[in-house]
Amino acid sequence: DPEDVPNFLRVWVERHCGEGEQLSEIRCLVDDLSGEILGDALEQLHATEGVIEAFAQAALAKKGRPAFEVVVLVESPRLAAIQSLVFRLLGTLGMRVAACSRVRRPRRISYRDTVLGELAFKEREDEHGGSRKPEFEALRTRAAELGLTPPEAAMLLAAEDRD
Repeated sequence: DPEDVPNFLRVWVERHCGEGEQLSEIRCLVDDLSGEILGDALEQLHATEGVIEAFAQAALAKKGRPAFEVVVLVESPRLAAIQSLVFRLLGTLGMRVAACSRVRRPRRISYRDTVLGELAFKEREDEHGGSRKPEFEALRTRAAELGLTPPEAAMLLAAEDRD
């Protein structure tokens, strides 16, 4: 224990979220598709490599026609392939493409023994401590196995946390 030299070590552990991911956003209006065809197109887009998100929202097109605005968030290197797929699936005549970035919180999946048995949980960390909630697909599957609805299974988990 030398008196002239400090004998301690300080360590800081930090997580850097970094700059946002560089993505592309495709938007188009469709006013001539049934809900079934649009739903199928969104399912196919979700299943396509490079598609981060795909959704549709109600819109009003030119001449007052009801329409859907389809929005697809894409990894930029896959943009051309996804554009071709959007043209093919939706039959749209044009689309708007914009560069965008996405910032995400760190998250992970953990497993925990619960009143329902072992269940997957999604955990998120942030400067306020974070949160944990059951992974919905795992909750839905377990609820079906037990003859419960997902809300009933979630209520059992909430009651367990209060105890």
